[in-house]
Amino acid sequence: MFKNVYVLFLLILLGCNRNSDLKPKRLYGTVKAQDSVVYKTIKIETIVWMAENLRTTVYNDGTVIPSAKNTLGCYSCTTGSQCTYNMTEVSDSIKTFGRFYNYYAIKSNKLCPKGWHVPTELEWDKMENYLMTHGYSCNSNNIYEIAKSLASDSNWKKSVYTDAIGYVQSVNNRSGFNAEPAGYLNNSGSFVELGISTHFGTSSSPNGNNLFYHILSYDDQYVKYNFADSHSYLSVRCVKE
Repeated sequence: MFKNVYVLFLLILLGCNRNSDLKPKRLYGTVKAQDSVVYKTIKIETIVWMAENLRTTVYNDGTVIPSAKNTLGCYSCTTGSQCTYNMTEVSDSIKTFGRFYNYYAIKSNKLCPKGWHVPTELEWDKMENYLMTHGYSCNSNNIYEIAKSLASDSNWKKSVYTDAIGYVQSVNNRSGFNAEPAGYLNNSGSFVELGISTHFGTSSSPNGNNLFYHILSYDDQYVKYNFADSHSYLSVRCVKE
């Protein structure tokens, strides 16, 4: 009896979905990329996603993806390029947060392992709609609050807002997507928001050299989207074809 009362109190306190387990069992798979790095994968509805940020330095045809040597190099590239946050070479950091890729690398159709691709805007929408309609919201009265279900359960800046990603992070990641707060390289050539947000590029372009991308932020309970120009560098997840 006391145990049941405690669990009920915890659910109310955390503000998470009242109709399902905080951490349902997840079945991860794996995929080996072109550089022999093995990534965890997770199936969300009918789509299999990487459950880690891409960190490859070669295209799937074996061609090396140029690495920008400094922020100016990242900012000015007009061909496919990749970099890490603040150009770090710390392997643990790269494994956790992945690498960033520019417009040209994302649009190359060679960034993901063969049989996989950078998701379209429609594939992101399909995944988010599935989570909203299958009980993954952190608020049973608002199906749109799915950010916590996608976010990792650590490394985010703390938030005081109930149901935001940074609030009681231990109940994050119910979907298994495990989005880390990798930050990004903005179109002014500055690395920003490590621990604060993450920006996932898509292969969909609204116009010109722009890409739609999806945003998770420590202080927000929603997944938002915007579009980035060719000077921005974003995190990438791949999906299975």
